[in-house]
Amino acid sequence: MKKKGCIWLFGDGWLKKKVFVMKWTVLLVLLGMLQVSAKVHSQHVAIDLKMENSTIEQVLQRITDQTCLNFFYNNSAIDVYKKISVELKSVSVEEALKKIFDGQEVRFDIDRDFVVIRSVSDLQQEQVVKIVVQGIVKDEAGQALPGATIKLKGTSFGVATDVNGNFKFEIPVTDPLILVVSFVGMQQQEIAYKNQPFLEIVMKNEVEMMSDVVVTGYYSANKKTYTGSATQITQDQIAKISSTNVFSVITSMDPSFKLVNNNQAGSNPNVMPKFELRGASSIPDVRSEYEGDPNMPVFIVDGFEMSVEKVFDLDPGRIATLTILKDASATAIYGSRASNGVVVIETRAPEPGKINVAYALNLSLTTPDLSDYDLLNAREKLDLEVAAGYFGYFDEAYNRRLKNIQQGYDTDWLSQPLQNAISHQHSLTLDGGNEAFRYAFHLNMNPSDGVMKKSGRDRYAIDVDLQYRLKQFTFRNQLAYDYVKAFNSPYGSFSSYTRLNPYYRYRDDQGQYVYIMDDPGVDVYNPLWNTTLNNKDQSVYNLLTDHFSIDWWVTDALRIKASASVSVRNEEEEVFKSPFHTDFKREKDMARRGTYDVVNSKSIGYEAVLGVSYTKMVKKNYVTFNGGYNVSSTDLRSHGYSVLGFPADELNDPGFGLDYHPEKKPTGNSELSRMAGFFGNLNYTYDNRYFADFSVRADASSRFGADKRWAVFWSAGVGYNLHNEVFLKKLEWVSLLRLRASYGVTGGQNFNPYQAMTTYRFITDKWYGYGSGAEMLALGNDDLKWQSTVQKNFGLDLGMWKDRLTLTFNYYHKLSENSLTDVTLPPSLGFPSYKENLGEVVNEGWEFTLRGFVVKKEDFNIMLSVNGAQNNNKLKKISNSLKAFNEEQDKQVENKVMARYVEGQSLNTIWVVRSLGIDPANGKELFLDKNGKRTYDWNADDYVAEATTDPRLYGNLGLGIFYRGFSLNTYVNYSLGEKAYNQTLVDRVENADKHYNCDRRVLYDRWHKPGDETFFKDVKDASVTRPTSRFVQKNNYLNMTSLNVAYEFNPRLLEPLRIKYLKLAFYMTDLFRISTMKAERGLDYPFARTFTTSLQIRF
Repeated sequence: MKKKGCIWLFGDGWLKKKVFVMKWTVLLVLLGMLQVSAKVHSQHVAIDLKMENSTIEQVLQRITDQTCLNFFYNNSAIDVYKKISVELKSVSVEEALKKIFDGQEVRFDIDRDFVVIRSVSDLQQEQVVKIVVQGIVKDEAGQALPGATIKLKGTSFGVATDVNGNFKFEIPVTDPLILVVSFVGMQQQEIAYKNQPFLEIVMKNEVEMMSDVVVTGYYSANKKTYTGSATQITQDQIAKISSTNVFSVITSMDPSFKLVNNNQAGSNPNVMPKFELRGASSIPDVRSEYEGDPNMPVFIVDGFEMSVEKVFDLDPGRIATLTILKDASATAIYGSRASNGVVVIETRAPEPGKINVAYALNLSLTTPDLSDYDLLNAREKLDLEVAAGYFGYFDEAYNRRLKNIQQGYDTDWLSQPLQNAISHQHSLTLDGGNEAFRYAFHLNMNPSDGVMKKSGRDRYAIDVDLQYRLKQFTFRNQLAYDYVKAFNSPYGSFSSYTRLNPYYRYRDDQGQYVYIMDDPGVDVYNPLWNTTLNNKDQSVYNLLTDHFSIDWWVTDALRIKASASVSVRNEEEEVFKSPFHTDFKREKDMARRGTYDVVNSKSIGYEAVLGVSYTKMVKKNYVTFNGGYNVSSTDLRSHGYSVLGFPADELNDPGFGLDYHPEKKPTGNSELSRMAGFFGNLNYTYDNRYFADFSVRADASSRFGADKRWAVFWSAGVGYNLHNEVFLKKLEWVSLLRLRASYGVTGGQNFNPYQAMTTYRFITDKWYGYGSGAEMLALGNDDLKWQSTVQKNFGLDLGMWKDRLTLTFNYYHKLSENSLTDVTLPPSLGFPSYKENLGEVVNEGWEFTLRGFVVKKEDFNIMLSVNGAQNNNKLKKISNSLKAFNEEQDKQVENKVMARYVEGQSLNTIWVVRSLGIDPANGKELFLDKNGKRTYDWNADDYVAEATTDPRLYGNLGLGIFYRGFSLNTYVNYSLGEKAYNQTLVDRVENADKHYNCDRRVLYDRWHKPGDETFFKDVKDASVTRPTSRFVQKNNYLNMTSLNVAYEFNPRLLEPLRIKYLKLAFYMTDLFRISTMKAERGLDYPFARTFTTSLQIRF
């Protein structure tokens, strides 16, 4: 919130009324201020007022409101509580005071913006004494701060520093004499003046104070009177966890923000992570996947919506604050976009002063994590094949393999496609300016390699931020350009290497990769061969964004802000496979060998926001209103084609292709989505004890039916600051006790923009006498409306011993209604399904964050933290289409657990048939059917909801130590009570194809003869293992997500080198993982550990 003082050097402002006692003659009373011109002295203003039966003090307050004059007096000598009636019309200050004090022996001394009122009897004893106060204001780096404000506490009287940070002004002596020093972006300080000849004041950055403000994206709210559930993460907290990945910071700080496990992609730098905030609110679309994930939170960067990919590529060093908005009271202003929560990111604004140069270097070493893989060596693998009965006497294949082993062939295939990747990130920032004009230039270069060879993601970004202040206006323009190139590994899927037998010879006698590996009777193609070819698999996107805003402080209470944003993104994806690629190993026609696939897309987005903020305080009542209007439009167009038949490996341009792929026609797509909405928030606070919030938003979107374009979303919340009650103030150890509750309705629209419309597809491969025909592609629904989520939240904020120990607790309940789902139609209607609002999903849970300082001293701190959450998910209502989907799944069941959607069960339920284990008599699995009878036959009708993958408790443990510039911070992620289906035991042990390499556990605990009590079935049983409760296991784990050791140099030691700031840090991410379930992780791309050395320097 903007703060201004009524200072004669600058002009207008407001200041809260305060009263201070002066040395036996003077009592300082500040009664309020209004606008006043800097060119006209306050004592020359004509006074008009009429007051009846009011105290002199109240009358003086009214004059202060009109003139910005400050009155000094001793209320023990002057009766300011005497009630009078007075009517003044266009009189001077002196004339007004004579009428007000008529009958009292007083004298008035008017000097610029303050008036000293003294009793005549006191004049004979002492005269008013004035002193001169002078000094300089600097930041922590020693840089002078021009435009800093220095005021006498309790008054509006003060000055501002000049261009060199110096100040000098004359004030009357008071006891005590306190100076209030403030500067935009810095913490306000109070300095006790004790006749120092020269003051040197050092201001501290305001980052640590951002915890008192909740940034919502449209406006900032006071956390002390905020009813919503929100988590704030400061720049300092980000630096303690990661210097390269902002998402690892969020998951460590807030347990409700959960990363959706992707066991296939692992640490692939080109696969975007998916997150859920307080569970999944939407029913998955079982027929198709859209560009927008329906359960992904919305990301707002500097007031405008951005994609998860943009945030993924964002330099964490650019972030000033990050706020996670979670309940209806916090997110209702986003209306139709708010059901999954909102993540608001504010980037760093330019800092004033002489030009500052900041440079950051991150050197990273990324190593693959293969701790969950335990494969057979060459000798063990051959023994397994013998035990499985694959060979007869004098078998050529056995002899050839044994010969390879004896010659020393025992290839570690896991290491072949992997590398220890070294990456470097450079960040350069230049900023400076003064209170009128500020500028910042930021350059980021982050070329990074992945742990699979020749994979990586290169990021380059340029940002220019200009800010100009003209009286009550602030103009700001943020221009950014991002270039990102992603390249996938030519080594293919990592899982293909886990299957290769270690006794294969993959090089010839000249050391070259062979095309087919030497193995009699079996053609095993060498995946390393493909790495020698001129293949290409990459994507490039360019993103240009421009944000422009005008901030107008009409008065100190009224603010109007208009902003507009435009973004243009161009992306190209290219995949070329050489005609000699092993994918074409069975293609005999050379004209069909080699493919080139390309997809080009361009999107243009516009968004404009007009907002207004107003605050009003009347005695103990404080009201804040924030409202506005926004419109947005996104136009996405893409086209693609596939070319087939390339004559040579080097000719990888589409022009060398023989023809378009007959099975892949050229494609084109166009998506236009528009939205408009009005929003408003009203916050009321009484005596800083009771407070309430009410938010409302009306949205219209082109994504929904023509008859249901508009929808209204709202929330209401109440809170109670018990720590401000008199009876609790007596308990000094309670520094904070706040209760919050909210209820509201939000919406979701992360869906296909044309799902409500009836769409057609032209039939291009047939031509009729009158032209080409068309067929219906999707059946529309004009009544298709918004998905809505009814949210309840109850919160507690507790602080003890001056916040040395803090606790935040939230309980929530989310009911998602009108979820979009397919409705199956009778075949006679000629179309299988259409979209309808039928689904209902419930998420219920709780979350907490507990932090405490074991040691808290000026130069030595030890802090412990723990956070945790539990979420229970349940389907309340589903469509007949999902029921039909379940039946189809049951018919096509394989060896994997399949998704099933059943009312009353979780979206994350594990559906299996109950197992009694392996029968020792015959090595077969024994099941329980739905009637509780034993059987050897597996049947999909016997499915039961065995467990869910939702843990009973998950979160993070944290430790922070600070000692004289040294710091250590670590976070460990934990999960308790989670169940999972161990697919590794199925695919790599029990159902393992023993012609390929297997998990080492395939050698043990297998049934061989009657009487064996084992976990796995008969080693010779080649039948497919269907989903069974035998493989449902506990998946409790601990994962050290971050360890940071840093040292920040003392600025005084750096002054001779003209260095303002220097910090060295070392980060380790995903250092280890301990789990009760051993399963292979990172199947297509392995998980990885990263070690980063960081240098931050500022001149």
